[in-house]
Amino acid sequence: MSDEYLWAIDSKGRVLGRRTRAESHERGLIHRAVHVVVLDHKHRIFVKKRSQSKDMFSGQWETSVGGHVTYGDNTRETAARELEEELGIVEKPIYLRRFRYRGEEEKENITFFYVVTGKKLKLNRSEATKGEYFTIHELEKALTRRTFVDGTEDELCIIGKLLRKLLEANARKHAQQ
Repeated sequence: MSDEYLWAIDSKGRVLGRRTRAESHERGLIHRAVHVVVLDHKHRIFVKKRSQSKDMFSGQWETSVGGHVTYGDNTRETAARELEEELGIVEKPIYLRRFRYRGEEEKENITFFYVVTGKKLKLNRSEATKGEYFTIHELEKALTRRTFVDGTEDELCIIGKLLRKLLEANARKHAQQ
């Protein structure tokens, strides 16, 4: 298997060049990634359990689909590809924000997207073994009962703000009717 090339960047997000995925992880280089939170029409959050075959965070739960941005690709293309690859859906990801993640295994500048979908999700079993929808409150409780990937609490803050915005927009829409 040939190693994929990633965007190597500095702490300010400036491009340093391309590096292999292996080199990026071994040397702790900062690189680009995307996460896409998937919501249903009730604004429940899709949560999935990573496959045991994953080389990082195997068997742990996560609140998004995502992956590394391959050198030469952009974040929106990557986000759309990851949705199709991991969940079998074609959707246009909506930009939410960027944030930095600096964990032991990964050093990433993550572009965060979301989609609201009514489509039936089909898990790619090489990516995840289980998936289910949670309300934000159910998800907060699940954090104490399940092992989630590092950084989930930070993502929950972002998701909580998103849900409040969607709720406000929905309330304004109904008030105008």
